[in-house]
Parts: sequence; structure tokens; C-alpha cells
Amino acid sequence: MKKRVIIILMFLIIVASILTITFLPKKQEKTYTKKQTIENISKGFASGISKKELENLMNQEIADKTVMTGKDAYLLKKPAQEKIEKYNLNSYVKENEKYFSALEKKIKDNYSWKFEGTFEENQTTYFITLKTYSYGVYLSDLEEMVMQLMSRVNSDNPKEINEYKAKVISMKLLNSHIDDYIYNGEEKTISISFANPDSDETKNSLMQYLVDLAGYNNLTDEKINVLEQNRQTRITEYIDAALNDGTLNKNNILKI
Repeated sequence: MKKRVIIILMFLIIVASILTITFLPKKQEKTYTKKQTIENISKGFASGISKKELENLMNQEIADKTVMTGKDAYLLKKPAQEKIEKYNLNSYVKENEKYFSALEKKIKDNYSWKFEGTFEENQTTYFITLKTYSYGVYLSDLEEMVMQLMSRVNSDNPKEINEYKAKVISMKLLNSHIDDYIYNGEEKTISISFANPDSDETKNSLMQYLVDLAGYNNLTDEKINVLEQNRQTRITEYIDAALNDGTLNKNNILKI
């Protein structure tokens, strides 16, 4: 009898718990005005907004490589901890964080934005005056360097491990050139179409704004334009110079 009572009590407790969870008020996603949305994207993109929060503001998914600063930054991505231990990557992780920190500082130091003209909630187009670091050009250089380094690698390690090492080595070499990506041109005025937050037009316009924030369109600066035009040969020269001066190990090009 006692055992039966205990079973009944346990059953009632379980039912009560399920009902409590079911009828708890669900956490609502925070909503923003148009001005708050653009303001939070503009401030957060350089200061380290999380990918989840950025996607909430954008009302759409974004690519990992879009996140250029903060703990969710694309360039901070690393293999799982067990792989870090297995392949002795701790020194690479430290170097990754070191060179990312230097890059992040350049991004923040060379970033400015402000609203241009009036800003009313019923407007459908808004204007932003913007000046940004050429992160997009840097990232394209890094991807080219990773590809070139990988073509010179002879290793039995998994591709993921070699690519991570190549990324860190690339950040090390490009650290000597991070001032090259500073945009010295005039401030740009960017228009953002923002009528209905759920419309494709608004989503596409906000996505284009991320492209502008990342400095992909800094090619009006002749220095930046040259970087874009001569990427392949320039990156080859960086690698060859590093091999000749001993920065890179000729016998193991991915050695940190």
C-alpha cells in the first residue's frame, strides 16, 4: 500500500511539472524600432555583437564569415578541444587569438558611422555616413594565402587541422601588413531601404549594409583597389619572402 502511494505521488509530481513547463510564458524575442535596428547593427558590427543577435536584428541568417569582431568572430573559429589536444594545437590557438586581437583593434580604430539627415520611423529609406576598415579585402587575402599554403603542404594530418594551421600562419604573415587595409578615402553615404522588416527588399538592403560595414566596397581608395587587383602574385611574394627570411620553416611551412 505504501509503495502504491509513493508511485501515485511521483506520478502527480511529474504531471504537475509538465503542466508548469507547458504553461510558463514563452520568452519573447526583443523587438526594435527601425532606428534601433540600424543603430545596433552599426555599433555592434564593430564592437563584437553575437551572431545570434545580429541575425535577430537582420531578421535572417548570415554567413559565419560575416562576423568580424567579438567572441563569435569567424577568424577565431578553431577545431574541437579534443582535436586541439590530439594535434598539439594550443600554441596555434594562442597565436590565433594574438593576431586576431591586433586585427580587431585596427577594425575598431578605423571605424566610424553616423545617421545622415532626418530619421523618422515612417521613412522607407535611411542614410548612413560610413568609414570602415577593409576587412573584406583582408579576408580575401587570408583565404588566398591559406589556399597557397595548403598547395605546398605535405602532411598526413586531416585537412581541417592543416587548414587551421594555415589560417593562423596566414594571420601571422598578414599582421605585418594590417595597416595596408586602412581606408584613406572619403566617407561614404550608404542608403538603406527599410519599409517592411519582413520584405526581401529590406533584408537584401540590410545584407548589403553588412557588406559596406565590412569594407568590401572600399575600392575607391586606389591603395585598396591595388590590393584587390594583384592579390595572387602579392600573396605569393609574401610567402616567398617569409620563407627566405626564415619567418616560415622551409621544411615544415605550417610550423608556428
